[in-house]
Amino acid sequence: MTDYCDVSLKEARHGILKVYANFTASEAMLADMNNLSVTARACEPGVIVHLAAQAGVRYSIENPRPYIDSNIFGTFNVMEMAR
Repeated sequence: MTDYCDVSLKEARHGILKVYANFTASEAMLADMNNLSVTARACEPGVIVHLAAQAGVRYSIENPRPYIDSNIFGTFNVMEMAR
């Protein structure tokens, strides 16, 4: 989990979802296709919920690489795994 947004908020969301028997969390950078592939194959998910977007217009201008890695490459990789 990147520290761009409050990590404790992200951990709290995981805590809420962990009560569901079919919920599995995996923490990795979505731009890392190899790690994502291994995780998807191991879990064989029926549903994928993508909550990992990088927010912030100003941040995207000042630091475009993390924004593009997360929002474009990361989302593309999640869609590929869902396919």
